[in-house]
Amino acid sequence: MFSSMGIALLALIAGSIAALRLTSWSAAIIAGGLSLLFAPLVLRAFPDRLVDGAGALIAFAAATVAAAVALIWLAA
Repeated sequence: MFSSMGIALLALIAGSIAALRLTSWSAAIIAGGLSLLFAPLVLRAFPDRLVDGAGALIAFAAATVAAAVALIWLAA
């Protein structure tokens, strides 16, 4: 659990740095706020067994890393 949180945190930092190269800081703040607002709505679409289990941590950490890699690739 702690390793997936660490991976997600590193991906968040790397993705944030890359996103700030592509957009202004105000657009990044708005996008971050929207992602926090829509996260509960997205999680409702998944079954409880997935969201409450350890598989969700790994899956969402992997999705975060993939998004960060895509942002870094676009910013380069």
